[in-house]
Amino acid sequence: MAKRVKTSNAIAAINRRAKLIYNLYGEGSEEYQLFTAKMVSYDIRINADGVVQIRDTKQNRRDYRKLNAWARQIKKRPAAVEKRNAARRDKQYRDFVDDMETDAGENGGILDRTTYEKWLSTFSDYFASCYDLATREGYEGNDALERADVLYWNEEEYNNVWNSFYSAGAFVEFMNAEKEYHNAAWYQKYTLDPETGTPVRNPDFMEDLSK
Repeated sequence: MAKRVKTSNAIAAINRRAKLIYNLYGEGSEEYQLFTAKMVSYDIRINADGVVQIRDTKQNRRDYRKLNAWARQIKKRPAAVEKRNAARRDKQYRDFVDDMETDAGENGGILDRTTYEKWLSTFSDYFASCYDLATREGYEGNDALERADVLYWNEEEYNNVWNSFYSAGAFVEFMNAEKEYHNAAWYQKYTLDPETGTPVRNPDFMEDLSK
């Protein structure tokens, strides 16, 4: 019985860490994918929050040696350390985005070339991407075609419009999973000005004053 209780505690510790990593880094993060890759060799379930969890079953408890060793390994990296690491990475990413936006603003370039190329590849030609941006700005019919023509011949304005929508989180589906996780939190602070189409602070966003 003692062995069963200990192994059940180990399973609980592993599940708690899976949930912590999910919350800190996101479902698509490398950290979460690597952690859960070790879990799928057991009988697992997905909880209501979408987190992979190991079931506390007789079948799983038979592998008590590996589970207990894994739980001991987890204890060597306390949750506080994991949280500090995630906060540090988030700050590094935010600093990177700030620098990237500053450089792009000064140079008139695209903020995120990789995401832009993925988005651009969905169109038959460059003009089609100009038309898409024009419709995103609210133009319709002939006005959209005329606006698209302006963007087609004015690279700097085209870049500025694309950057505005990017900064508002319009292209997250073209980002890789880890970057999407960070941007979901980062770009919720912004919204588009309905008149200018530029990103402005989201009045509905509440800063976490505890940070």
